[in-house]
Amino acid sequence: MRAPQIGISFKGCLLIVCPLVVQVFLSAGLLSLEQAAQNAENAERRSKEILVRITEFQKSNYDMVQSTVLFTSFGREQYRQTALAKQEEVAWRFKALEAALKQQPEQAENLKKLSVATTEYVARFRQILNMLGEGNTRYAAVLARDLRDCILVDRNNIAQLNEKIIRLEQERLSNSPESSVRLRDDQRRLIFFGIALNFAAGLIASFFFFKDIASRIGKIYADTRAYAAQKPMLPVLEGNDEISQLDRSLHEMASQLTSSQERETAMLANAGDVIFTLTSALTLSAAGGASQQLWGSSPQDLLGTRFIAMIDKQDEVRVRDLLHDLGPDKNTSFFAVLNVRDHSRVEFQINASRSRDGQSIYCVARDVSEARRIERAKQEFVNMLSHDLRTPLMSQLTFLELLTTGNYGELSEKGIKRARSVANNLKVCAGLVDDFLDIEQMETGKFELRKESCEVTKLIVSALDLVADLAQARGIEIIVEDIPPLSVPADERRIVQVIQNFISNAIKYGAKKESIVKIESRLVHDSNNPQVEIAVLDNGPGLPPEIKDRVFDRYASHTQSSSASGSAKASLINSNGLGLAICKEIIQAHGGTLGGANRAAGGCRFWFRLPLELHEVKLATVKQTD
Repeated sequence: MRAPQIGISFKGCLLIVCPLVVQVFLSAGLLSLEQAAQNAENAERRSKEILVRITEFQKSNYDMVQSTVLFTSFGREQYRQTALAKQEEVAWRFKALEAALKQQPEQAENLKKLSVATTEYVARFRQILNMLGEGNTRYAAVLARDLRDCILVDRNNIAQLNEKIIRLEQERLSNSPESSVRLRDDQRRLIFFGIALNFAAGLIASFFFFKDIASRIGKIYADTRAYAAQKPMLPVLEGNDEISQLDRSLHEMASQLTSSQERETAMLANAGDVIFTLTSALTLSAAGGASQQLWGSSPQDLLGTRFIAMIDKQDEVRVRDLLHDLGPDKNTSFFAVLNVRDHSRVEFQINASRSRDGQSIYCVARDVSEARRIERAKQEFVNMLSHDLRTPLMSQLTFLELLTTGNYGELSEKGIKRARSVANNLKVCAGLVDDFLDIEQMETGKFELRKESCEVTKLIVSALDLVADLAQARGIEIIVEDIPPLSVPADERRIVQVIQNFISNAIKYGAKKESIVKIESRLVHDSNNPQVEIAVLDNGPGLPPEIKDRVFDRYASHTQSSSASGSAKASLINSNGLGLAICKEIIQAHGGTLGGANRAAGGCRFWFRLPLELHEVKLATVKQTD
């Protein structure tokens, strides 16, 4: 039984970890020695600092006593001021010395004794000053000289303690160079040892890592060369390490690529469009099976054929320039008429993409002759709607308006009512035609906006004028909330069309007879993008759940059955399903948003938002701040 092989990742970890472990121990040793050296340097620095501080302290003591003796001897104010200043200097000099000595635990006992002696020393100095204040200068002079002799001759406790402290620090300083030299030698020895050990660990780990890897990787390389030459590959390597897994993955990938090539060959042979490849000289180097049906030539017959020779004369120069100018890794799409084998002229849509190296152009040709015919028929239908249907409808509407106003003689009340009913039906038909024409413009990209600064108040009032008769006929009261004095950059006719659609739907489908339709408008700050919102609210039954999520989709209302519960938007369901879809296109073309939903209190709320003009936003902000 073959022993399981250690994975490359584990070997790689050993290759990295072994030297790393040596480095860690080496670093720890160096860090320890460095810390010891640092401690020695710190101790030396503290000892030097103590020697400096104690020297300054001794000098301040001597200067204070000397100034006191001079003052008691000659009585000059200058000496007195100097003695007082030196007293303060002794105090802070001792504090500095005390701070330095606290860093040396060995000096704790000396510091304690020195503190007591200094306190007594300062007390004797103050006693002398008090005697001077009482006028007993002679006795004060005697005490001052005794204090001086005590320091200079008798070597009082302070001097003895100072010498003891100095002696201890000097001993520490005398041992410091030897300690530093020893630590540096230890560091150098550790560094040399670590380098040697690290080198040895690296060699051992490298040998362990690269053992038998080269031969196994060589086998994988041989497999790749064999696959490229379409020759049989060697058997899959045994084991569970990464190289074995890579070899298995290579064999699986080769199998999948072979299957993919077979599928691509089948797709090329059975595709409905002609898939072909051009060389940089624009000759066909490969073609799919659809070429037989669409071009009348088999793929083998097309090999080496100049593609430009197949293009109709009127498109030849344009197609040649398009393909020659196509850069690497770029694509283009164009229409061209091709002369097929039976000498018929067929229009194709060709999508071309040049390869990254620029040597090949991959193309797909689709027969669009039937689609073009349908598009022409659609355009003829749109022209018929626009000229042959809409124009007579508008003429009849004009005639009926003149008829009801008495321009052709007085009509009876019944005749006027009948004429107005016919006019209303004609308006519905004209509206349907206009909706279809709007949708056609939006689909063909001919929908244009003529934006200008429009006051919100004017937009709402214009829409109200258009629905006034409908509201009066239904007995609906329209309430307009306070309109902010704002302007929006918009196409006035189109925005009025949206507002009119919302109000008309609320009157016809949402509001009950003799009820209220409310219009609201307000300033909205949405993510630092100030907008004006206009909303229309009714108190009807609300939107049916079946269409409320797609009420702005084209023909969404026609997907709802007439069996909707109650009368919820029953008339809306019977509409052409284009009005709200057109509103959506208009608002989105203005860079705005819109929506509609049922209200908790009953009825619907349809709204839209448009971005404000910049100066209006600043004005509104100032007004809100005020």
